[in-house]
Amino acid sequence: MTHLIRQLRSWQRREWLYSATVAVAAVVLVVAVGVTLACIVDYTIDSERDTPYWVRFCLTSGQAVVYPVAAVVAFLFVRAPSLVALAGRAEEEHAEFDHRLVTALQLNRPDARTAGMSEQLIGTVTDEAETLSDRHRLARLADPNRLLYAMLLLLPVVLIAGIAFAFYRPLATVLLERQLLRDVDIPRSVAIDNLTLPLHPAGDAVTVRLRVTGRVSDDTIGRLRVVYPSGEEQYELQNAGPLPDGGTLFTATLPPASEPFTFRARVKDGRMRTPGGVEFVPRPVVTDVAAWVLLPAYVDPDGQRRYETITNQGEVQCHPDCGVRVRATLSKPVPTAELVLSGKGSDRRLPMAVAADGLSAAVEFDLPPGVSGYRIEVADEHGFANLVAPRRGITLLPDRPPNVSLTKELLLPGWEPLTKETEADFDIKGMKLVVGGRVPIGYAARSDLGLSDAFLLYRVKSGEGSKREFGPWMALPLAPVAAPDPAAAGRFRPELGVFEKYDIDKNVEFYRLPSPDPESEPPGRVAGGRYFFETGALTRPLPGGGQVPLAVGDEVELRVAVYDRKPARRIPVTEVKEAADTPAHERTLPGRPAGYSVARTHDVVSPAEFERWRQQHAEARDKLKRLEDSQRGVFDPKKPDDKDKDRDR
Repeated sequence: MTHLIRQLRSWQRREWLYSATVAVAAVVLVVAVGVTLACIVDYTIDSERDTPYWVRFCLTSGQAVVYPVAAVVAFLFVRAPSLVALAGRAEEEHAEFDHRLVTALQLNRPDARTAGMSEQLIGTVTDEAETLSDRHRLARLADPNRLLYAMLLLLPVVLIAGIAFAFYRPLATVLLERQLLRDVDIPRSVAIDNLTLPLHPAGDAVTVRLRVTGRVSDDTIGRLRVVYPSGEEQYELQNAGPLPDGGTLFTATLPPASEPFTFRARVKDGRMRTPGGVEFVPRPVVTDVAAWVLLPAYVDPDGQRRYETITNQGEVQCHPDCGVRVRATLSKPVPTAELVLSGKGSDRRLPMAVAADGLSAAVEFDLPPGVSGYRIEVADEHGFANLVAPRRGITLLPDRPPNVSLTKELLLPGWEPLTKETEADFDIKGMKLVVGGRVPIGYAARSDLGLSDAFLLYRVKSGEGSKREFGPWMALPLAPVAAPDPAAAGRFRPELGVFEKYDIDKNVEFYRLPSPDPESEPPGRVAGGRYFFETGALTRPLPGGGQVPLAVGDEVELRVAVYDRKPARRIPVTEVKEAADTPAHERTLPGRPAGYSVARTHDVVSPAEFERWRQQHAEARDKLKRLEDSQRGVFDPKKPDDKDKDRDR
C-alpha cells in the first residue's frame, strides 16, 4: 500500500504545482497590467505637465496593496485533488483497476469501518491494487493543460515586456523607476531647454527663445502657452535655425507687456520640464540734464580757477577753449552711464561718474574739435539702457578778438547829470584838432575770454593833392588802472569812460571792471577808459626821412586796440588791416589779433579855423534845438489858457 500512496501523492503534488503555476501566471498578468496602466497614466500626465508626486505615490501605493491581495486571492483557489479523487481518476483511465484502488484506499484508512469484513479479503484487494499500480506511473495522469493556460496568461506579459524593452528600453526603464518613486525624467524624442532671459524692460516686446534637441524639420511648429495674471494666450513657436552650441532655436515674439507671465512649450512630443517666467522692470530714464560751461583757466586774472556758467536746459554755447560739466538726473539707480560726443567723424564716449545712490551721474571734459552735440546713455544693473537718450547741442562760438567801441565824443565842463536833451550841448563830434591841442578818446571793450592789454593807435595823413597818404600806425600803450577806493572815485561810467568823482580832465587809460557776480563770472571781461590824446609833441614822417611837427591841413586818425587773455602769439597792433579786417582763415600773419574800434579822423586846423568851427558847431546846435522846439509845438495841443490869450490879442 505504501507504493500506491507514494504514487498518488506524487500525482497530487504535480496537480497542485500545475494549479499554482496558473495562479502565478494570473498574478503576473495582474501585475503586468497594473504596472502598464500606471506607466501609461504617468506618461500621459507627464506629456502635458509634470506628474504630481501625489499621483505617483498613489499609483505606487495602490500597486503595493493590489498585488499582494491578488496573489492571496489567486492562491486561495490553488488546491490539489484528494487521494481518493485521484484514485477514481486513475480507475477511469485504466479499466483494469476495476475499483480496486479506491476500495483499497478506503479499506486501509484508519477510520475505515471494516467490522464484519474478512481481513484476508482486505489484504487481497490491497495487494492487487499495489500490483496493478506498479504497472503504471500515476503522476503522468496529471492534466498538463493548465500549463498551457498559464502560458496563455503570460503571453501578453511577455509581449508587452518584449516590445517595451526591445524598442523603448530607456523609456520603459525610466517608467519602471518612476513607479519606484525615483525622481527621473521621462525621455522624449525632443528635449526643450529655456533660453529666455527672465527679466525684460517694461513695455518691450518679448521674444521667447528655446533650444530644441532632437529631430525637427524646418517646418516643425511648436506650441507656446503663456499665462498672464489676467488670462492665458497661445502662440506658435517657429524654427529659427540651428544654434552654434547644438540644437535648434525656436522662437515666438510676444506683444509688448508690463505684467509678469509664465509659459510652457511643446514641440512634437517634447515639453518644457519646468515652466519659464518673465518679469518686467522699468528702463532707466534721464529726467533732467544740466550743463555748465567751464571758462578757460587763463580767463581768471590769477589763473587759479575755472569759472562756471550754467546753460539753458543743457544746451551749450561756448568758445573752443572752454570745458563743459554735465550732470544727469536719473529715474532709478544705475551702475554705469556714458556721455557720447557727436560731431565730425566717429562718436566719442566718455564714462560718467555715478553718484553713490546711483540716481545721478556727472562728467567734466574739454571740447574736442568738430564736436556738435552730446547725448547721455545709461544702463541699469540688468543691462537695460534708456530707450531715448536725451540729446543736447554744442555750439562753438567764433573765436573772435575783443569787441571794442568808441564812446560818444563829449567834452564835459563838469559832472552835471546828462540827459538826452543836455547831451547834445556837449557833443563835439567831428572836432577839429589844433596843433598843440588835445582830443578826448573814450572807449569800451568786452570779451568773454577776459581783457589783457589796450593800445591807442594813431597815424597821420599829410602831403599835397593826390600825394596825400597816411603814414604808418603808431601804438601808445594804455596803462592799466587799479580799482580805486569807491568812496574817493565814485561809480565808473562806462558810457563816458571815467569815474564820477575824478577830475574831468584826468586820464583813465585802461580800467577793467570787477565782476558783477564773483562766484560765477571772472573780473576783467569788460573794460573802458577815457584818454586825452595830446598833439603837442606829435610829428609826422617825411618822405625822404626824418620827422617834422604836425602842420595845418594834416589829418590824424585814431583807434583803440585791445587784446584778450588767450595765451597765444600776438599779431602786432600796428598791423591793423591785416589783423582786423581779414578773416582768420585768410590771414597771412599767424597769431592772435587784437580787437579794434572804428577809426576817428580829426583835421589839423589853425586856431582861427578852430574858433570858426566852434561857432559854426554852436550855431548849428542852437538851430537844431529851435527846430525841434517848433516842431514839438506843432504837434502839442494848446492849453485853454493859451486860446484865451490869443482871443484877447
